[in-house]
Amino acid sequence: MKAKTVDELLKEKKVTKEEMELLRDIIEECREREKRIDNSMVLLRRNLQNLVESIGTIQEKAESLLKSIENLKDALDTIYLLTLPKEKFYRE
Repeated sequence: MKAKTVDELLKEKKVTKEEMELLRDIIEECREREKRIDNSMVLLRRNLQNLVESIGTIQEKAESLLKSIENLKDALDTIYLLTLPKEKFYRE
């Protein structure tokens, strides 16, 4: 359900010109708040998009780091086997 604007609510409630004049300060304050909310929503969406992009970058770097660690482990296993004394190395 989409939130209604101040003007939409005033029209829907059939506020008279006299009522509009009496409520002028409150209505103007509500319109200003409405603008601030709209601006905040734009900023929020932009920040969320930046966050999603940053999380994607972190995920890519984590996957790359994991692959590097796996390669390092394989290299260390190879070094270990190459440096193992012949009497401790089992061969079939």
